[in-house]
Amino acid sequence: NNVSVIEGDAVRYVVPVGAQPCALAADAASGRVFAANEGDKTISVIEKLAVADTWTLPDTPAALAVVGGQLWVGMRDVGSIRILSAANGSRVGEITLPDALTVLAIEQHAATKRVYVATYNHTWLVGADSLQVMADASLNSYRTLGVAANGDAVYTDDFNGQEMRPYLAVLDPVTLAVRERIPAPADPATLIADPQSGRLYVLSAYSNLVAMYDGATHQQEATIPVGNAPRYAALDAQAGRLYVANQEDDSIT
Repeated sequence: NNVSVIEGDAVRYVVPVGAQPCALAADAASGRVFAANEGDKTISVIEKLAVADTWTLPDTPAALAVVGGQLWVGMRDVGSIRILSAANGSRVGEITLPDALTVLAIEQHAATKRVYVATYNHTWLVGADSLQVMADASLNSYRTLGVAANGDAVYTDDFNGQEMRPYLAVLDPVTLAVRERIPAPADPATLIADPQSGRLYVLSAYSNLVAMYDGATHQQEATIPVGNAPRYAALDAQAGRLYVANQEDDSIT
């Protein structure tokens, strides 16, 4: 029930938060970090290495994103996104995704004000200003979701049941139509697009590796071994570092 703060190559601080933190989002404008706690249905607001405030939610959170100065909270089992003021946690709005259950991931392309949402077997496009669903795609997908740095493509996982093999689906950013399918490593858990190089990094929770793809050609360039069951990652593009959280190792690569 805490958040570890890594500085350099070591954990420098540990911040106690709520019960069972499941997602993090950072607001560069305010310097705040938000932790969603599924165990007690709260948001912990971290400032200067301490919890400055705690916001109570009506349902269990599962995903977080800071979008245009607001905190988007994806809910578990209710198929909705609750939008809060990032300043004080007051309710700004809510988005209901038809026939959806748990919101698994939220990604945005700030320049186009498009927000992409992953739920079980579904990918959604939501307008950041209108808060309306603009497009949706039904695929055999889970929680892998990423946006190209230039906003020209959206990526999600798509498992082919006949071939029994995983793919990455390359989607049109406006219509969410499938443009291409790329062979993917087993159990793709997270995808991150590097805004500087354009490369795609895909975590394989089953194979314990990160697969690296050329963002333009979609050709796989390398595989990098990491720890057991890598499921989450964060990219420091300026420093050229990718941090990978290995769920069954209690470690960061």
